[in-house]
Amino acid sequence: MAAGRLDALDFWMRADRGLRTSGPWDKDQGWEGLVGKSRRTLEPNFNGSGRPSVYFNVVFDGVMEQRGDFLVHATYTIFAVIARAGDKRWNYFLSLDPDYNETNRLKLGFRDETTFTFAQGSSIVEARVPESKDRTQYFNVVARLDETSGHQLYLNGVLVGANSNKELIGKEDKTKITELLIGGARGADPYGGDFAAGDVGRFHQFDGYIAEIIIFSVALTDGQRTLVENYLEKKWNPTSKS
Repeated sequence: MAAGRLDALDFWMRADRGLRTSGPWDKDQGWEGLVGKSRRTLEPNFNGSGRPSVYFNVVFDGVMEQRGDFLVHATYTIFAVIARAGDKRWNYFLSLDPDYNETNRLKLGFRDETTFTFAQGSSIVEARVPESKDRTQYFNVVARLDETSGHQLYLNGVLVGANSNKELIGKEDKTKITELLIGGARGADPYGGDFAAGDVGRFHQFDGYIAEIIIFSVALTDGQRTLVENYLEKKWNPTSKS
């Protein structure tokens, strides 16, 4: 893990261990109560790793909600290890919803079967991905906002998109609440269409598997990012050469 920056760890979800949140939560929570009853299930042997993942099966009560001051007016680095179970549109696995700003939302996931999207406010970074023929196609995702360079998106260790947009989430008033959603997203969507601004409150749920998510409330350096990426790659991808 990124030595010296663990104090900036805001959220850590591990399918092989449970859920850990920092900030106002500061607790460890196992998957008891987080799977099964909420229609999330633990699936064995993610990507041949021998470790479980959490399957989100496109239902409203499968979405996990965590409320607090996640990433308010802050730079950040988000790591995720995921796989799709299908090719549905608006297949977002993570989103952040500021209660006081409906348009400055953070979304990560698949806009359609061949487009991965990292959208936050007026910033949209996208990458083409193969149309999923294998229901468990593996993605090691990094989404970073750096106050000096803007937004960057990495997939499986490769920088696939970037821009110079430095827009932060919300305002400096950190007493405002944001809602971190794992396994789905609600409107508004930057593209309009069937997920439009008037669609606030509607959920679009993730159809896929989440192995691990780690969120830092700082923009990690490239060296620190690589350390975390390599940790995740070796853990969840047994064929990795890293």
